[in-house]
Formats: sequence, structure tokens, C-alpha cells
Amino acid sequence: MIRALRSALRPRSVAVVGASSREDRYGSSLAYSIIEGGYAGELHLVGSSGGTYRGHEILPSLSAIGSPVDLVLVAVRADVCPAIVAEAGELGAGCAVILANGFAEAGNVELSDELLARATDSGMTVIGPNTMGIYSAPASLNAMGEGIPSGRVAVVSQSGAVGMAIYEALRVCDLGLSCFVSLGNQLMVRAAHVLDYLAEDPEVDSVLVYLEGMAEPAEFLDAAGRLAREKPVAVLRGGVTDAGARAAASHTGAMASDDAVISAGLRAAGVIDARSMRELIVVAQAFSGQPLAQGKRLGILTESGGYSVMGADAAVRAGLSLEPHSPEIQSALREVVLPQASVVNPVDFVGVNSPDVLPRTIEISLQSPDVDAVVYPGAFGGPEHLEDQLTWAKQMVAARDAAGKPLVLQTYFPYSGAESLAYLRAHNVPVIELIEDALAVFVYQADRNALHGQGRTGWVERSASAASQVGRTLREDAARAWFDARVDIGLPQALVVASEDEALAARADFTASQLVMKVLSDPVSHKSDVGGVVVGIESAEDMRAAWKRMAAICADHGTEAAALVTPFVYPAVEALVGALKNSPLGPLVMVGAGGVYAEDIGDRAILFPPFQRADIEEAIDRLGVLGSIVNSRRAAPAIRDHLIELVAKVGELVLGSDDLLELDLNPVVLAASGPSILDVRVTLREVTEPG
Repeated sequence: MIRALRSALRPRSVAVVGASSREDRYGSSLAYSIIEGGYAGELHLVGSSGGTYRGHEILPSLSAIGSPVDLVLVAVRADVCPAIVAEAGELGAGCAVILANGFAEAGNVELSDELLARATDSGMTVIGPNTMGIYSAPASLNAMGEGIPSGRVAVVSQSGAVGMAIYEALRVCDLGLSCFVSLGNQLMVRAAHVLDYLAEDPEVDSVLVYLEGMAEPAEFLDAAGRLAREKPVAVLRGGVTDAGARAAASHTGAMASDDAVISAGLRAAGVIDARSMRELIVVAQAFSGQPLAQGKRLGILTESGGYSVMGADAAVRAGLSLEPHSPEIQSALREVVLPQASVVNPVDFVGVNSPDVLPRTIEISLQSPDVDAVVYPGAFGGPEHLEDQLTWAKQMVAARDAAGKPLVLQTYFPYSGAESLAYLRAHNVPVIELIEDALAVFVYQADRNALHGQGRTGWVERSASAASQVGRTLREDAARAWFDARVDIGLPQALVVASEDEALAARADFTASQLVMKVLSDPVSHKSDVGGVVVGIESAEDMRAAWKRMAAICADHGTEAAALVTPFVYPAVEALVGALKNSPLGPLVMVGAGGVYAEDIGDRAILFPPFQRADIEEAIDRLGVLGSIVNSRRAAPAIRDHLIELVAKVGELVLGSDDLLELDLNPVVLAASGPSILDVRVTLREVTEPG
């Protein structure tokens, strides 16, 4: 696939099938784009009508070319494409791009199968079908039909229309493309193959990807993880809200939707999980060639008190810090700004009283040892001081380069057409309309630096992830025994009772003043939903009443009466720790807020074993409810340590157990003395062979 993509994106010769002397044919417009784009290699036009087009002879067939070509662009009807691909294979072509639609995406699976068979038999690699073409700046090849300026951003899109929308948004920001691959139906060349190619492409600084679902998510994440080690990559996924949760008995299974798992996988691989087109464009601006922020200490510089306040609030929400400038920096700023200005951070220089105020304050702010990056929000690019702005822009760039720190300009005149803004963009200073997007630039940069600074190797490849398997869920008493035999974290005492007399006798075996009774019935997935959990049992009458309820529930579900009696544990901090063996990305461990509302709260983080303590700590810190509680100064440090230890042991368990499919520990009550696992749910792989 890499060899075929080299042929497609660095072609020495190109053939366009479907060309005509008529300008209104798609093949002709494609040839026009290639000619006007300045392609310097051999260009062959093929079409049944013959004649010439813009000085190029139109040959009757590919075989008439007489020699192999690197790239064949097929712009004919869908039903003709299989034969053209077979002919290209006989000619020894390197790759074919099929632009026609009407294949599997239109329900014509037979034609799609025929195309694949003919391509495979003839040794051809196909991009598409149903694509909008490709673009390669290094090869000066524009096979997209649009005038595209060159740059260093790569776009890989399953949808041609969405890909073009991404490009148009980049164009507004004065960012050009190094390459564009419209994947279409991904019959042979998939997104993962293109990402592997881009990892070794020196002409690409950042990669933007749009996909609609992932047929082979492990393969894609493997390739994305390899690419992310080399250069920034962001992925926007369509259709994530329709993925849905698995029909699973456990909270872990229900909460580990395809979207949640893949989102966690992207994070683990160091890939930006973009949630909007706007976010994709901000990523491209963040890595457009200027220095990267080494940390999250931000300097804000503005002439507006309102922007000082709004910028400071947005910075805190984005996870950035505003450290006060040192006395030396404040003193240097005082020599430049008006007396009423604020110079602590944010710096509000109030107004421009001399031509040196703006560039000097930016220069001094960038030199501050207490900031990693500077943002200048305001009205730059507007009508005020227009005659000085180009000079100021040049001084800003010089100050940025001298400091080796990133600078971002946020203005409400981003599209004014001012020469100063064009100069800033040309020198890789992002010019952004919204303050939140301007600050996101620094977050992306700092996160990428942190990823590499920690020496992380990136995604642990898992192409051999387990396929979905049929399992059986153990009754809780069996689940507790299975877990207790494998993990050395003690479970609270528990007794199984099968009659009222046994329930009453069980009281003597516990020292706790209050007991809990839970129904034991295989069909009951969530006991509390059917009233199958009774807490606060103190007297014999309480025990009789609880037993009668359990017996009735078992009778309703057609099982023999049985219940589990355990001591009551005060539910202080409730966590959920679970594992899945057969997620879309293989084994995973989930940690989050627990209890009966675990699914409703949705406070979860997913990790992919094997992982280290630092990975667990980072996952816990990302949690909302549970993270805030265990990291609180009111919580004993041991609570966090106990949770980390439990997550680590569950990670070892899911990797080391061949028969485990699903594990749910919920709730886990966290206390300084250690965790109390109040409910254990285990689903094991069905054994279908003797032994």
C-alpha cells in the first residue's frame, strides 16, 4: 500500500481515463486541473471519442500508451471501472483512483465486489471508488478540480465534500495543503494506509482526518499512534452519536460505547480527538510552523480591560495558568506603557501613546521567564493605526523568533484583508477570531510537548484485539469467588442463604451491627432496579422481611430462592472499576464514579493495558466527580493510592485471564483503610470444547 501511495502522490506519469475534447466532461475538467496546476510529469489522456484536449492527444485505450504509468485517474461510469482497472493492471500501473460513485455506497455491492476482484487479479491497488480525487503539492499534481495553494497540511477524508470544506476553511487562514487524499469507499486503500505513508512524508507538518465510522478501529489506531509519534494528527469522526452502547449486563459494558472506547484510544495514542470542523482548523493553526509552547503558563497582552477579564477566564477554563510577571518584567513594562496600565498578567496597556508601545510590550512579555506563550487579543487588523500595523506585525514576528515562544493574535477583524494580518499569517502567527480558539492553540502545543517530554512511546499496538465472543455471567457468589482467587484485595465477608432459617442464622456470623441482603438470581442484571438490595438490616424482623422480598423476586424470575448476606459498609466515596476483553480496541479497563447512578453520571476514563501508574493517575485526574473527590484536600491520600492499586491489578487481571470477557466492580467504597468491593460481576467466555 505504501508503494502504491508513493505512485499516487509522487507520480512521474499520470493517465486520465475519460478525457474528451469537450470541456463539459468530468475527465476533461480533471485534465484541465492537472495542466493548470503545473504538473511537470508525463500526462496521458484516454477517451473513446479521440481527438485532442489542450494540446494533448486523446488515446483510445490505456494499452495504447505503450508503457507503465504511476497513476491512473478513472473518470468514467461505474460499470466500466472494473475493466479499466484490469487494463491498468496489465499495463503495470502503480495505482488507480476511481472517481465514479454508484458502488456499495449506492447499494450496488456486486459491482463493488467485481471491482475488487478485477483489481486483485491484476495486481492493481485502488483508491476509492466514490472519491473526489487527490492532490500533491510536492508533485504539483492537482487532481481535485479546484485551485489549491501548496502548504504543509495533509488532509485525509472519507467524504470528498467534507474534505473540501476543511480545505476551504484552511484557505481562509492562509494555510495550504501538502496533500489531500479523498478515500471514498476505502475498497482497498484505507485511512490507516495513508497515515503510514504520511508518517514518512517530510513535506507534511500536521495531518487532519475525517472519517465516518471505523470498520477496523484497531488498525486505524495503530497507524494513528505511529503517525502521532512523528507529527501532530487530529481526527474528526462522523456518526459517533449513533454508535450506541453495547447491550451489556454490566455498567462497564454499557458505558464503553464504541465512541467512548475509540475516543480513549485516540487520547492514548497521542491523537487529538476533534469534535468539530472548527477544532480541526485550530489544530492546523497550532502546528503551522512557529515554536511550540513548552508548558501551560500563558501571558495575555491587550489594550482592553474587558479582554483582560474575558481572556483570563477563558485561560483558566482551558487549563492554562496565568503566573504574575516578575518584578523585573513589570518594571520593564512600566517604562513603556501608560501610568494607569496593569502590568502583572494579564497586561492591559490601556492605549497606544507611542509607536513603540505594542511591539515593545509584546517583546517584553515574550521574554518573561514566567510565561510559555503569549496571546494578544484585541482590534489589530482594524481601521485604527492602520498605517503602523505592518511595521508592528514585522516587529511582533521578530520578537517571537528571538524569544522562541509562540505568539497568537486574536482579533475581531480576522478577515479585514489588512496587509499586517497577511504578514503575520505568512510568518506562521495564527490570526484567530475567537479567544477560546486562540487559547486552544497553546493547549494543543503544550499537550504535545508534554507527551514527548514524558518519553511515552505512544499507542501500544493491538491489531490482534479479541473478537466478540459469547459469554456467561456468573451469579454474584461465584463471581466473588472467581475474583477473590485471582486478586489479592480482600472482599467483605459474605454468606449465601437459601431459606428464611438460614438467613436468620446468618446474623450470628457477622460482627457488624447492620447487614445487607442481595438477591441471587441469574436473570437479574441490576439488583437495585427490581428492589433486590435491602440495607440496614438490624433485627430478626428485618431479616425475615428482606428474605421474603428476595424469595419473591427469585420466584418472579423463575429461579430458586437465594440471597447473599454481607455487612453494611457506609457508602462514602463510591467508585466503579471494570474491564472488557473484547472492546473494539481489545482489552480495556474503566474507572469512574460508581453506585447505582454510574451510567447516568457518565464520569469515566478508559485505559488500555498494559499501562503504568502515571497513566492511571492521569486518567483519574481527568475524571469529574470522582477525580474531584479523591484529589480533594479533605480526602486521605491513601484513598487515591488504593484506587490506583485496584485499577493496576484489574489491568493485570484482564490481560492475564484467557476466559474473562467482562468484569464489573461497582460500587467500590473507597476509604483510608482500603477499598471495599460491594458488588462483583464477572462474565466468562463460554467453553465449547472438552477440557
